[in-house]
Amino acid sequence: MIRRSWLMITISALLFISCQTTSKPYQPSKAPPGFTIDEEGVLVHLHSGGSFPLYIRSFIRGHPHNYDRAGYDVSVGYRLYESGAAEATIYIYPSEGVDLKEHFGSLKDSIIYYHPQARQIEEVDVAVELDDGSELSGHCAVYTFEEIFHGRNRIVESQAFVFKKGNWFIAFRITYPVIADQELIRKEVNLLITSFDYAAII
Repeated sequence: MIRRSWLMITISALLFISCQTTSKPYQPSKAPPGFTIDEEGVLVHLHSGGSFPLYIRSFIRGHPHNYDRAGYDVSVGYRLYESGAAEATIYIYPSEGVDLKEHFGSLKDSIIYYHPQARQIEEVDVAVELDDGSELSGHCAVYTFEEIFHGRNRIVESQAFVFKKGNWFIAFRITYPVIADQELIRKEVNLLITSFDYAAII
């Protein structure tokens, strides 16, 4: 089954963009459903332990979303600090026994469903190093398509990553316009992926 929250990524991204008009990270006055807030302002997912700090490298935190009443299926938005040139959403949700490769196929299908004009330009296996020296394997697909981005119709590049740790999927969707400094944005995206605290997920 394809997750509802992943399918809603375009809507969520547009809402996130429209709400982010300053360079300050989003900090709720009280913990949103599915999260707690620690003393440093980090949003911590109640069920998985996944943590969403105010900043992940050059990305600044936006709004969290909870896709089920029990708070198992959540996401948090981030955007590239100051410029907002890249919009990211990080998802944590139960794997429910589904194989990582199978789920990756479902995610790719959902992207094409909601963006029929999308063209896949890359698909690679990826791995991130954890604190204990081990590696967490995942998959990445990259697409280009046309959509409204920051109020303008643009050609964008969109990267989709997914990893599985224990009984949880960790997915990323990062979208940015195809522009001259695209390689710099790609480097920031790589830092976002490698800097996320996967070890916190139990």
